[in-house]
Amino acid sequence: MDWKKRIKDIINNNKWVKNDTGLWKVQCAKLFEENNTLRLILVTDELEGPVSAHVEKIIITNNNDLILFYDERFNSILKEEDYNKFSKIVNKEQWDALFTGEATKNLVAMNVVGSEEGFYVEPHEAINQFVDNYDEKLSEELDKQFNL
Repeated sequence: MDWKKRIKDIINNNKWVKNDTGLWKVQCAKLFEENNTLRLILVTDELEGPVSAHVEKIIITNNNDLILFYDERFNSILKEEDYNKFSKIVNKEQWDALFTGEATKNLVAMNVVGSEEGFYVEPHEAINQFVDNYDEKLSEELDKQFNL
């Protein structure tokens, strides 16, 4: 599989991706490229608002799952007035939904959440779960291609 193309397709699909993070918690993530690096906008109903984070590592598991790891300390907690910085990534209706306290529910209702089978977004601290179950060479190649 052409994994770089798969990542580009997820970006170009222009949809949020919903992941179940366990214990009935759900997050939605929007993947985008900025200055030749991969970034995410993340929302959960547990957070007070959306956050932006750098993708730090890409792993392709032995089951052909694509997992992006981000720094859980987050690069920035987004504010409503930050919209202009992200207006090419999300439209105003989606942006406003991120600050309602029910972001994931609202994004799903707006039909802007896609399903990407085998694509997951995880905090970097979860990487240890995958240490023995990934293609190290392929993962390193993708890290280089996306300047991680």
